[in-house]
Amino acid sequence: MNFDFAARVSRMLQLIGFRSTRTPVRFARLMTATVLGLLAAGSASAGVTPQTISYSPSLGAALFVGGSRDLLGTASSGLPVTYTTSGACTVSSTGTLTAISSGNCGLSLSQAGDATYAPASASFNISVSQISQTISYSPSLTAELFVGGARNIGASASSGLPVTYTTSAACTASSTGLLTAISSGTCGLTLSQAGNTTYAPASASFNISVSQVAQTINYSTSLTAALVVGNTRDLGATASSGLPVTYATSAACTVSSSGILTAVSSGTCSLTLSQSGNVTYAPTSQSLNLSIGQGSQSISYNSAWTRTIPIGGTTNPGASASSGLPLTYTASPTGICMVSSTGVVTGISGGTCGVSIAQAGDASYAAASQVALNVTVLYSQAIVNFSSNPGSLVRPPSAPPNPSTGTFSAVGGASGNAVTYTNLTPDICSVSGNNVSALMFGTCKIAADQAGNASYSAAPQVILIIPIGAPEIGPTTQPTTVLLDLIQGWNLAGNSSSNALDVASAFGDTKKVSTVWKWIAGSAKWAFYAPSLTAQALADYAAGKGYDILTTINSGEGFWVNAKTIFTATMPTGVPLSSASFQGVASGWNLLAVGDNNTPRGFNNALSATPPAVDAIPTNITSLWAWDAAQSNWYFYAPSLDQSGGLSAYVTSKGYLDFGASKTIVPAMGFWVNKPTP
Repeated sequence: MNFDFAARVSRMLQLIGFRSTRTPVRFARLMTATVLGLLAAGSASAGVTPQTISYSPSLGAALFVGGSRDLLGTASSGLPVTYTTSGACTVSSTGTLTAISSGNCGLSLSQAGDATYAPASASFNISVSQISQTISYSPSLTAELFVGGARNIGASASSGLPVTYTTSAACTASSTGLLTAISSGTCGLTLSQAGNTTYAPASASFNISVSQVAQTINYSTSLTAALVVGNTRDLGATASSGLPVTYATSAACTVSSSGILTAVSSGTCSLTLSQSGNVTYAPTSQSLNLSIGQGSQSISYNSAWTRTIPIGGTTNPGASASSGLPLTYTASPTGICMVSSTGVVTGISGGTCGVSIAQAGDASYAAASQVALNVTVLYSQAIVNFSSNPGSLVRPPSAPPNPSTGTFSAVGGASGNAVTYTNLTPDICSVSGNNVSALMFGTCKIAADQAGNASYSAAPQVILIIPIGAPEIGPTTQPTTVLLDLIQGWNLAGNSSSNALDVASAFGDTKKVSTVWKWIAGSAKWAFYAPSLTAQALADYAAGKGYDILTTINSGEGFWVNAKTIFTATMPTGVPLSSASFQGVASGWNLLAVGDNNTPRGFNNALSATPPAVDAIPTNITSLWAWDAAQSNWYFYAPSLDQSGGLSAYVTSKGYLDFGASKTIVPAMGFWVNKPTP
């Protein structure tokens, strides 16, 4: 009711424009108290006695949270005083004031009065503050740490509240208060207690120095013992940290990544053992000097080397020094052998030659013991000649003066060993003792050898060459049967008979023949036959390649046979063709065969309608070519070169075979003729 009255007074003062240093509400309350006092005075005058409340001046002093105070307020009337609080404190029914939180404690003391005494009260504010606290820790907490070390922080707050820890940089702290150094540097440590409603926050910060752990390198005392060049040693050094040790050397030694030291030259080996450290361990190193002396060396050689050589022959003992240094060689006497700087011994004359091998050493290696070896140089011998030689033979059937058999013999050298003979061409000729027999057209080769002995080397092999030709068939009008000798590979043959040759009959054996080819000059194309193909397959293949199918070799036509093996084919029986029958041969390239056993010059002259003058060589053909299958080469003839005298030189310059004055175009031999355009 009183405050309603004060509010009305405040509103009235505002309406009349009241001005005061006090607010309208405060002024109104003051006025209200005054009015109430007047009313009380009026009441007193009516018989009610005023009273006052007394209390100790220390009641309004500041408190700390948790503190308490006995209020002990008294009323002058002797009536009981009541207490009310607000904010940061409470009061018990017995008048004990207790601070419960920091801030402002509002306290009111009241006596409600009775019929005799008027009511009385007193109000004021008491400041309540948090209690300060401190953090305690051992002085050793700030002592230096080493990386990997740990320490129990063990800090406590005077409030009894838990302490928390924060770190920076070189350390960490666990929730249980274990401080661990993790890297070298400065560990920043802060101890904190955040406080509560009772206690104010507290903290303490300081820096702890963190250092790397020192480490040492350990090695065996034998590591520093002297070495000689070529020695190795396992260094086997270890670091107390357990980290790997690295090695560096200079001058006279090397070291592998696995720690194997090798002495490479005499002198002083400077060796450094290092451990570079890590976040925990500080780097460390150890330097040593090792003395290295000259190493010993030896000379070795191939025990299986050839100790006997012929004159002009060579051998090499394959010597080497264990040091890898170059060797020097000396031969004695110099007239029997000589030796190169690389150890190649060459025989000069028959006898025994001594070879000395030395290595003089260098700064790293002492001289090696010299090695002395002997080499026997054999005297040479030679097969002097074939004292008898049939010259040439013809294959059967034959008749004098060109027989199909003959004899031969050779004279050997000084060893006295017998001369032995080997038939190198058993398909062309047969050899029995000193007798040779022609089997087929080609070149018969017989090798003569003579073995050596303790004093003489084997004689160089000598080969006797005996040409074997076909039987000569002179001009004749009588039917003749001609045999065609073929060897493995390409053979240039011809039908020199007056009758045609059936290709399939003569060359249809697939075990002997791969293919047969004939050049058709008129259409400038090839005709082809393969015994392995069926008639249809042959037709398809020939059509696909643009060939004709070859069925017949006509009289006077040459042809190629690719033979799988050596064999003899029988040509058609008929009258041998004469060279003159080709006077009308077409210009250009022609593949021909004749049966009159003529020379290339004779064939060229026979193409003239009128016999040429004596010693005249007409140019009826440009060139003539005949293939020698046994020698895999061409016989060549050109009338223009024959006339000028340059034929032999030209043939030699090209590496061709020379018909010479007597080599003839035998029956069954095919040959190419290039006839000039008239």
